[in-house]
Amino acid sequence: MTTDTPPAGQPPLSDGDTDTIRALRESNQALSEFGHAVSHDLKAPLRHIVTYSDMLREMYAEQLGENGVKFTNRLVVNARRATALVEDLLAYAEAAEPRDEKTTVDLNAIYHEVIDNLQDTIEESKAYVVANDLPKVTGHASRLRQLLQNLIENAIRYKSAAPPVIGISVATLENEYLLSVQDNGIGIAPEFHAQVFEPLKRLHSRDEIEGSGLGLAASRRIVELHGGKMWLESEEGQGATFFFTLPKP
Repeated sequence: MTTDTPPAGQPPLSDGDTDTIRALRESNQALSEFGHAVSHDLKAPLRHIVTYSDMLREMYAEQLGENGVKFTNRLVVNARRATALVEDLLAYAEAAEPRDEKTTVDLNAIYHEVIDNLQDTIEESKAYVVANDLPKVTGHASRLRQLLQNLIENAIRYKSAAPPVIGISVATLENEYLLSVQDNGIGIAPEFHAQVFEPLKRLHSRDEIEGSGLGLAASRRIVELHGGKMWLESEEGQGATFFFTLPKP
């Protein structure tokens, strides 16, 4: 259970600080509840669009003709995109809310789970992913898994012509760990570094690169949930490195 008690060594919170924290928690809870409601209400009709479009193609392909089949194909593609967007909106809405209790989390174990989850994507893109010995931290395992998966998926999605090479490293600082996820992808010009962490902000059209524009925004929320910070270093055409801090246990 979370409280409004500050960490050891920190000054006590004022009434104004406590009210602000409480208001933020209520806002995050409302956003999460809204995300669940929207997800439930939209995913069912989107599934029906895909199902009935598939049935039209299978049962009435001759009557539909070439253009009719093409139009139903586009219906399916866009319905699936909308479904993915709904799921990403829900993930973003939940990112600032813990799904499980804080425990000691072995990031090495989390890393291997994520690699297993993304095995098909990694093989299809011919990606090479490697991690140094990662630390144990105190946190929410499900959220940290979401964070690492978001960052690896992002590195694969924004790959260059060469197969993706993704390296995950850690440095030990005085009170925290500094982790980084580095790739050899298309990179991001410095003037867009802040924009990529904003919800639904995209630097490329969906026809160029699939994605909702919510993965990095959710990632930053997860890092902040754990009391850390997240930022980016990159140049266009020279890959990108995403840095984030996590407090030591």
